[in-house]
Amino acid sequence: MAKYELLAEKSITVSGVKLFRIRATVSFGSIQEGEEGGFVESEDNLSQSDEAWVCGEARVYGEARVFGKAQVCGEARVYGEARVSGKAQVFDEAQVSGEAQVFDEAQVSGEARVFDEAQVSGKARVSGEARVFDEAQVSGEAQVFGEAQVSGEAQVFGEARVSLNPVVVLGLDYQVTVSDNALAAGCQCHTFAAWRSKTPQDIAGMDGAKATAFYPTLLAILVALGK
Repeated sequence: MAKYELLAEKSITVSGVKLFRIRATVSFGSIQEGEEGGFVESEDNLSQSDEAWVCGEARVYGEARVFGKAQVCGEARVYGEARVSGKAQVFDEAQVSGEAQVFDEAQVSGEARVFDEAQVSGKARVSGEARVFDEAQVSGEAQVFGEAQVSGEAQVFGEARVSLNPVVVLGLDYQVTVSDNALAAGCQCHTFAAWRSKTPQDIAGMDGAKATAFYPTLLAILVALGK
């Protein structure tokens, strides 16, 4: 059974695209039967078989899709071929577009933009006027906010905080991303103090001799950046 219907009498046209307000036909999750939601271009944009929902004045269109238990609310926009899934939330005036993906329990809010092939996952938060794009990834419990821009192949994860543009160092044995409070090298992300306190055994346990040889370079990067 379909969980919602399109209301032709409450349609709007945006940039030549006709969008329809939705109304729940059954109760599910926190949504009650008869409750009106946001706007979609077609049923392809919002799954009919789970607890995902579009609410408020939010709009989902193009080939974008919202599914799982995800919610797109406020005045948020999801379009292009973007995917919002899991328990992810996109709200306020945030936008997710291109082939970007927001999933798990991630949240994108404020006037933030996530686009291109970027991914936001885990319990990550992207807010303010932040931009995450290209093939960048934000995951774990990382936070990107303010006017920060995370781009290229940058990876922000763990408990990193980014309020300014992160520094990404390429061409080394490991890609290095330096945020406000942490440095990520390969699949390891730690605060600056934590990196400095690592013992030789700690470093060797990460990736053997390769990590041991790289560690002086990592410390030099911290010194060069005044971290």
